[in-house]
Amino acid sequence: MRIASHCPLGQRTLKASSTVAVALALLLACVVVLGNPSTAHSEGTGAAFGGLPEQERAPICRNSGNRIVVVYAHLSGYNEPAPTETIRSVVRRTNWKIADQSSISSGGARVVDMAVECTSGGVPKVHDLIVTGFTAELMKEALDEDLYGYPTVSNPGPSGANAIKYLVFAAEPPPGVKVGGRGGTFANGKKNDASKSMTNENATSTAFALTVGTQVKWETHVPMHEMLHTFGAVLGTFGPADKSYEPAPFSSYRGHCVDGVDIMCYDDNGGHSPWGEYNEERCPGSFSPVTVPIDCEKDTYFSGAPAAGTWLATHWNLAGPENPFLTTKATQAPKATTKAGSPIDSNSLVVRGNVTPNADYGAYYFKYGTTTSYGATTPLERAPSFGSSPADVSAELSGLAAGTTYHYQLVATNDTGQVVTGADETVTTTNAPVAFTDPAAVASGEAAATLEGRVNPNGLTTTYYFEYGETTAYGAKVPVPAKDVTTGQLSGGLWQVEESIGGLKYNTTYHARLVAENADGSGDPGEDITFTTPKAIPSAIAEAPTDLTPNEATLRATIDTKGTEAYYWFAYSPNKVLVDGKPVEEYELTEFRHIAAGEGPVSASEEISGLKPGASYHFAVAVSTTEEMTDLSDEVSFTTPVEPAVTGEASNMTADAATLHGKVGPNGVATTYQFEYGPTTAYGSVAPASPKSAGSGSGHVAVSEEIAGLQPKTTYHFRVTATNAKGTVYGEDKTFSTWASWSLASTANPQ
Repeated sequence: MRIASHCPLGQRTLKASSTVAVALALLLACVVVLGNPSTAHSEGTGAAFGGLPEQERAPICRNSGNRIVVVYAHLSGYNEPAPTETIRSVVRRTNWKIADQSSISSGGARVVDMAVECTSGGVPKVHDLIVTGFTAELMKEALDEDLYGYPTVSNPGPSGANAIKYLVFAAEPPPGVKVGGRGGTFANGKKNDASKSMTNENATSTAFALTVGTQVKWETHVPMHEMLHTFGAVLGTFGPADKSYEPAPFSSYRGHCVDGVDIMCYDDNGGHSPWGEYNEERCPGSFSPVTVPIDCEKDTYFSGAPAAGTWLATHWNLAGPENPFLTTKATQAPKATTKAGSPIDSNSLVVRGNVTPNADYGAYYFKYGTTTSYGATTPLERAPSFGSSPADVSAELSGLAAGTTYHYQLVATNDTGQVVTGADETVTTTNAPVAFTDPAAVASGEAAATLEGRVNPNGLTTTYYFEYGETTAYGAKVPVPAKDVTTGQLSGGLWQVEESIGGLKYNTTYHARLVAENADGSGDPGEDITFTTPKAIPSAIAEAPTDLTPNEATLRATIDTKGTEAYYWFAYSPNKVLVDGKPVEEYELTEFRHIAAGEGPVSASEEISGLKPGASYHFAVAVSTTEEMTDLSDEVSFTTPVEPAVTGEASNMTADAATLHGKVGPNGVATTYQFEYGPTTAYGSVAPASPKSAGSGSGHVAVSEEIAGLQPKTTYHFRVTATNAKGTVYGEDKTFSTWASWSLASTANPQ
């Protein structure tokens, strides 16, 4: 059934202006921005471009909370007078259409109206807005700066119970005037949230619907089409790979329906709908201003009484009470009952009450103060129930004085305009000390942190401690015992305190809070905070090598894995392994060694060989949580010892004497030497008879000894020996031969 007192059913002829609008519509593309970059649709021939009905119906006036705000936007210097009455008429005609369709869909049981901001005279208020262009960003900027705000990167804008839907009529720029943006229509801010809830994102977020053009275009269904977008009409995502939920039936996935003659249906080239391309077989009809439907089968986005089992019965419905921007007229005042509150701590309280909205839409707030004059209010909130269903409500008050009694009163309102107040109640804050937990300072690269906070003793002798642990059960305290807050620093009337904690786990999130207590153990803990320790990064320190020999060494290091599984290896070279702290390209690597998780600092070592005697070497150690190369530790240098005993050559040989040569390397230890010699490798003789000192230097000392009493024409073996506290080292065996003996006596000539 249609709304009583309006024109009867029947096919109507489009008036002239509407016919022009349809013709214009064939040339225009509907541009819809659904919280994403704008997407142009080339098929602009849907029912939205038909003319509005002539019937008018006053919307509901609502000047706070969720509401539709009507705007006339134009360029600076645009001298045409604001067509305020024309816009008001369009709003009333649009509202008639919405009310009429909701009545038809519910058999007259539910009639919804637009909730619009009004003047003091009770007519839609039209805000004048100067813009620099009609792009989404320029419109957002103008709405944010000059009206009630709009969500931007730096400003969340009005939201929740104060979310606004801007219905913007923009004057077409004069011919030849270049301006950012384009003529046409689009909506910005639609949310793909299908939940049937008062907290649905389409109910709690600000959006705008823009129609740029002449007044002829305004008097079509185009502004209504874009406004319904901002309410969340025809939900569905933009492609088959991006379905965040079951889309509305017959959705094109681009914000339109595909099942026939409908203000929201046309072929938008979406191409993803499982219901096929746009056609009018399911919903045939005419483009008559009166009869063209809003949701032709009342099962996609709008129904005053959705049938059980349909999508709208369990999902977001623009004509349902969950949508605060379309609502039934309230006929009864709301009810407000103030209930007992309770203290949270010295500076905060919870106040409570009960609201019965007696309407689709109700709102409430609390007044509070130290007297019944109150002086402060909580933010306006939407009542959490519909109609005659009562609902408990509450609000937290903070920043209050300690040990102080506060008065408070619940205030409720609905669209009757009546404001109802509950009785005055009182509640008193505690007088205990109050703690404020500040963010923790986590040590760089270490499983340690500094816990920080502030304490207001409220004139009481107060101690403090921090609780911390991996859950809000905490489990650890610091300091133990608790300290007096006056050991901290006094700043701004609060005592700043801090405590360092260590021995934590790496890569672990911890909870912490500051607790302040007076002598009887009462106090208000600070809020729980969390902090996360860094990932474990093992470290290594190269140490002086041991067991040095001319050809071998044992490289050493201390490795702290910080409890994680790790690998380590050594790099060494006769040259530096690091230049300006960076590894060079050529060095020798030892084998990878594994350290199991949970092991503490490890003393690591590796024996290397094949070194040159008396040569300088450099080495460093690398440690990693993977088997890949990492940065090296600081390098350590060492020099291999020289050979302790090196047998040289013999010289000055005669028939019975020779001089033996060699080199002795004390390597820093007091050392003596002797030569062993004899006709065999058993030697048998030494020179000198008693060991002679070679000193205690680090390099080689040349030594020699003359020996006599040898046999002529005889081969002798010899070697040098070096002896010190570490033992005796024998040089290589070598040989020499004495000459034959010579005689000056003459022999007789042979006969």
